[in-house]
Amino acid sequence: MIQVKSFTPEIDLEILWRFEDRSMGQGRPSIASQKMAAKILPEAINLVKPVAYIGFFPVLGTNKRCLELENGLALTGGFIDRILGGAQEIAVIVCTIGPALEKHAKRYFDEGHPARGYILDAMGIVALGNLAEDARRYTEVQINQRGLQASTPISPGHADWALSEQQILFKLMPTSETGVLLNSSFLMQPHKSLTMVLGLGNEMITHADGSQCEYCPLVKTCTYRRIPGDPWYPSTYPNEEAPMKNV
Repeated sequence: MIQVKSFTPEIDLEILWRFEDRSMGQGRPSIASQKMAAKILPEAINLVKPVAYIGFFPVLGTNKRCLELENGLALTGGFIDRILGGAQEIAVIVCTIGPALEKHAKRYFDEGHPARGYILDAMGIVALGNLAEDARRYTEVQINQRGLQASTPISPGHADWALSEQQILFKLMPTSETGVLLNSSFLMQPHKSLTMVLGLGNEMITHADGSQCEYCPLVKTCTYRRIPGDPWYPSTYPNEEAPMKNV
């Protein structure tokens, strides 16, 4: 049975500007941009509908780079065995803020207001990140109440786990249950959606102990690298010299 959990929309402008600074290398935004964002923020909050769909599935066995599930399904590749090895179950989470915000942002672009469209779209990314962290924490509490540990989350397309693994997650969490579509390129619609997998067991690499970023070849240089314990949006960046743990 798939759980459906709604969350309160959250858009932190400080996170927005911090990421814009890192991705664009332009420092703090102009006063005009800050005023525009403050004006658009209530509109963005009204357009965001944060929902997480959560399913729990038994693990039949773990081989190197492969997690065997029911009905002949398996998660394979990358660092699967390192983070999810030893899991008794997995939790699959599909997060989405819905289509309304991205449709409204597109309308701004189409009507000749690219700055508004860009800022609104960026707010959607921040809202999705907040939703992912809320959903991770909510699921982790449920797992801990069962006397089990929750692993740090991993997502297809991150580090060296192939994006094509999305198709396995969508067999477990079909569109008929979530309303989120997967296209032939393994991208989701609405676009402001994401998937996560957590392992459930007695001796997992918890979120406080590890991060999928540690298995990525860009671990030392990525602007968006997360250290163990970080929320979906990292609290520390590479040039701030936060040490990575070896897990």
